[in-house]
Amino acid sequence: FRDRVVHPTINVEELDPECAVPNLVIGEPVEAKRVDAILNNSFGMLGINSALVIKRYTD
Repeated sequence: FRDRVVHPTINVEELDPECAVPNLVIGEPVEAKRVDAILNNSFGMLGINSALVIKRYTD
């Protein structure tokens, strides 16, 4: 949240235009105006997968 850097998706060099995902970052990190939520996926062997979602606290 603090640095507002969106890191690129790994192992993706080019997207199929028919499967384009809006705002997907490929190649180099980009700076975002504001980051309100972060999603981190981890895919392991033998089906051990996890997802972590963190959202900015609002009062």
